[in-house]
Parts: sequence; C-alpha cells; structure tokens
Amino acid sequence: MNPSSHTTVLGILYFLLCIPAAQPGLILHLDAAWPGSNPLAQWDDLSGEDHHVTNHGAGYSPSGQVYLFGGPDPGHYPAAYQVGDADGPRRAYLELADSGAFDFETDRAGVGTPFTIVAWYQIGVDPGDDFASTLVAKGTARSNEWKIRPRSIGGNTELIFNEISDRTYARSTGTPAGFHLLMVTHDGSGSIAGCRIYFNGEEQQMDNAGNDLATTTSNSGPVRIGAGHDTGPSSGFFFEGKIGFIEVWDEVLDGQYAMERYNQGTPTRAGPPPPPPSLLLLLDASAPGPNPSATWNDLSGKNNHFNNAGAAYDAAQSAYCFGGPEPDRTGSAGGTNSGPVDGPFDAHLKLAGTDTDFDFRTDAEAGNGDPFTMVAWLELGVDPGDNYPTVLLQKGSSTSTEWKIRPRSIGGNTELILNEGFQSARLLTRANPTPVDFHL
Repeated sequence: MNPSSHTTVLGILYFLLCIPAAQPGLILHLDAAWPGSNPLAQWDDLSGEDHHVTNHGAGYSPSGQVYLFGGPDPGHYPAAYQVGDADGPRRAYLELADSGAFDFETDRAGVGTPFTIVAWYQIGVDPGDDFASTLVAKGTARSNEWKIRPRSIGGNTELIFNEISDRTYARSTGTPAGFHLLMVTHDGSGSIAGCRIYFNGEEQQMDNAGNDLATTTSNSGPVRIGAGHDTGPSSGFFFEGKIGFIEVWDEVLDGQYAMERYNQGTPTRAGPPPPPPSLLLLLDASAPGPNPSATWNDLSGKNNHFNNAGAAYDAAQSAYCFGGPEPDRTGSAGGTNSGPVDGPFDAHLKLAGTDTDFDFRTDAEAGNGDPFTMVAWLELGVDPGDNYPTVLLQKGSSTSTEWKIRPRSIGGNTELILNEGFQSARLLTRANPTPVDFHL
C-alpha cells in the first residue's frame, strides 16, 4: 500500500517547458525542433497517434531545426529543373505507410472527411524552375491523389484532388519568400467553395482552375512529405526547400488558429530559431497510449513512460482517477480519508525507466542546481476534513531525501517540499488556497 497516494483526477502532467499537447482531431504533428532520437531515419509524430514517418534521404539541420529537400534529380528529370542551388538532397522525402486516417474522402464519392494541414516551411523552387513541387501528398497516381503543391516563390500554392481529370483545383497566388506558415483547410465537400488557404494567418483569394471532382480520392498510397505519388529517378514530383513543422487535423480549423499558430512561430520567422525547450516528460490523458490501464505513455520523445499501479482511466474525462489511502488508516499511517473517493485506493503511477533526469539537485548540495518547472491539469478530491499527506508527484526513497509536490486539500495549501524529513534543513514553499475543480 502507498500512504502517499492522493484522491484526485489528473489529466495532463508535463515537466519543464510546454509543447502543444495531443488534442482531439490532431492526427499528425511533426516538429523538426523535436524530431526524435534518429532524425535521419525517422521523424517522430508528437500527436500521440504514433504516425511516425520514415526518412528517405531528407537532410536534417539541428541548428536550423528543419528538414532539407533538394527537388528532382537534374540528371534524369527531362524538363527544366533547378536553376539555382538545391537546399538539400535530391529526390528526398519522408513517408508514412497507407492509413485510412489520411484518405480524406469527399462528398462527391462518399462521406466527406474534413481536414486541415498546417506547415511551416521555406520553398527553394526558383521562379525559372519548372517541376511539380509537392509539399505533402497521398495517392498512387495523379488520378487519385490529393496533394498540396507550392510551385515557386511568388508563384501559386495549390490544393489538388485528382489532378488528371474530374478534379478540384484550388489555387492561391503569391507564395511568400522565406519561411512562412501555410494553412490549407477543406470541409470534405470536394468543391472549391469548401477550401481555404492561409499565408501567415491571412486568408488568401483563390484563383481556381477546376471544380468538377466526381470520383473517389480514397487510395492505398502512402502519405509523403516532400514528394508525390512518383518517386522514380525521372520524376518531378519532389519538394525543394526546408520544412520546420507539419500538422494534420481531421477537422476544419478557422483563421484564428492560423493567426495564433503563425504568432507562435516554431521555428521563428526571422533569424535562427531558438533552441528547443528541455521537455523531459509529457503525459496527456487525452492520448494515454494503447493500454492506459497498464501504461501512461510519455509524448515528449524521451520515452519516460509510466507504469500504472491501479489508477482508473476515464476515457470520457480524458483523466486518470485516484482514491487516496485506505480509509481505515490511523493518523500515523497516513491519516483519515473520510469523504467520497474519485478512484481506486492506493493507486499511483511509477516511472518505468531510469530516474536520473528527475533528480533536480540544488545549489545547497555539492554541485550545481537543476532548475525545473512542473505543470499539471488536475482536480483535487481531498476533502477539507481529511488528514493525510496527499502527494501529486514525488521522487525519493524517504522524506529526508525526496522532493514532492503536495496539494493538501480543496481550499487548503499546495506545497513544493525538498527534504521534508529534515525539519531544520528543508525547503517548504506553500501557496493557498488550492482551487476547487480542474485547475492548472
């Protein structure tokens, strides 16, 4: 039994600085600031959906926090090609195996699926070039794929369904130079009226080239970033430029999101991007992993997954539920737990792997101190009449060596404590009152 359990409902927990948490509707989140442990082999998905993409030759710049693409192979592509220098390896792309989540069928051939694609990128296609630059696509042929195609700097950016015939072809002119935020939305209708294109948060006027889509867009092709359906040596369906992040949503986002995302800017829009936050742990109960009763998966990319020791998972609330200590304990063994409980008694979660990242030494010890930030979204269920040392998060083998965060009760105090057992040599900082209901 664990007398340091607590009665509460916990939705999100993360350490140090925040990145966007997994959200309903977000099915792919790639950010070159957090590419994963081996960016030349795989770009890790941060959405919680495990849609990791395999790297087929794209370069990676740690200092720029971008992936690099060089367009078609000028030795094989028969038409005009790059007149300037390439920004990365030729014929480079990343690929996600066929998944129905990215089919994006339209109402013209079934039940339409709305979607939004957001990308932070810089195009390297020069005005004199002539190849079908493709930023992201899914399909096995021009006659069944959907794709986003930024043609050249100052040229047009297009959302295309089934390019060969019976197509929908929405186009915005004046593609910006340098890094910019593109957001393309489609409501699933299959028509141009259902498309929106935004540059840097501003909706664009569209020059539309076709609106007669009549067939299915469902296909067995992979999702590709930096290439279209054809990746052969003579293909021109390759992207040239740099990509910082890509998001894919299975819903239509509005212009407010485009502006907010542009104002966040990761990487930044001028000069070299800042170093990524030192995120050690990201637990989000809206994306707990495939088996939440056994493991709460870490989304930070650090693989700091937590084993579940009895906490109940509530999918409707997207939260883990805890019931505190057994109610018949005496004060010396943990105090009373007299009110109703929110989950199983003595429930807790424990880091599955190494714990050295979470030591958080201080300048009062021998050595330099480790700064840290912990953020949690929780609802506390400890009633004012209860009396036990509820613990939200803790590391240590005893009260004389541990650090812990302790929300005592609703309306009571919340404490950060270092080395509680040494009454004369401890740090205890306290805020009150603790809010009722969910709070950050």
